[in-house]
Amino acid sequence: MDVQLRSRSIRVTKYQVTMVVIFIFVTSAVLSYGSWWNLMNKVPDKMSTHLSNFMKNKPTYKQDELERVLDSASMGNKTVMLSVLNRAYANKDGMFDLFLESFRNGKNTSHLLNHLLIICFDQIAYDRCISLHPHCYKVFVEGNDFSKELLFMSKGYLNMLWRKTSFLIEILKKDYSFFFTDMDILWFRNPLEMLKGNKYDDIQFSCDSYTGHPYDLKNGANIGFYLIRSNNKTIALFEKLYGMRNHTGGKKQQDLLRDFKFQGVFKQLGLKIRYLDPLYIAGFCSNPGTFNQVMTMHANCCRTIKAKLEDLRLFLDKWKRFSNNTIADPIFPPHKACLHSW
Repeated sequence: MDVQLRSRSIRVTKYQVTMVVIFIFVTSAVLSYGSWWNLMNKVPDKMSTHLSNFMKNKPTYKQDELERVLDSASMGNKTVMLSVLNRAYANKDGMFDLFLESFRNGKNTSHLLNHLLIICFDQIAYDRCISLHPHCYKVFVEGNDFSKELLFMSKGYLNMLWRKTSFLIEILKKDYSFFFTDMDILWFRNPLEMLKGNKYDDIQFSCDSYTGHPYDLKNGANIGFYLIRSNNKTIALFEKLYGMRNHTGGKKQQDLLRDFKFQGVFKQLGLKIRYLDPLYIAGFCSNPGTFNQVMTMHANCCRTIKAKLEDLRLFLDKWKRFSNNTIADPIFPPHKACLHSW
């Protein structure tokens, strides 16, 4: 009898010990998880992301809103199209509407809207953009109002250009190449295949003046339309340009880039720059072609939105008739409103 009782006592003791061990293990695991969770919440978001990725052995990170819209608009090779919108261009039947209309009435251009990201500089522009277009991104600009019409070379105009430049640097640093197009440009044909074929060029600029040779430094670049590839050279160029913002001497960015060219900055950075024939990438400053060849038309050399809209509407209306074979005349209409806008 005494042996049986002692045996039962021993069995009970082993059971209790086992339960105590399990309790200690579970409690330690819970406390350890809680400590790790608190640690993860205390470190900065980016560090937390890197730690999580390290644990999962996945070289990915959480997308921010800009990365999301860039990825959504990408052509599949981290290349997007970009344009800028403010309230003055966002009015109904205004520049934004005309811009989109040209894509829908061009040859092989409507699908490009799927890759066009609109950079909005005020809330009204952003609200109008998302009502008409799938890819819109609002840039916050503290202490500046870019909602009204910004006349060429006015203080507001120059401030918006500098804010745009800093934003473009951010995009380049995210390893995205892009086609930039001002919104006062009509798209009649798709030039992207032609431009993408020049795969060794770092930047391809439209021209106000053209010598006939695409790599001639005497060509006059216009930064209203260009293709830029993301690499260390182009990022360095744009950072140097942005660094000049408080030391411009009254010059606009296009003039500063021209100075860089003749100062040897392009050569020092190892940049290969191509200048685009205005026969195809045309503008009011230099439009030697006709509707038989033209791919895009820029309302440059024009001061006011009213004048741009008037002349671009004439161009788009005639293009529609020409492309539908309603008329055979390929000659551009005159841009009288812009000529008299100065």
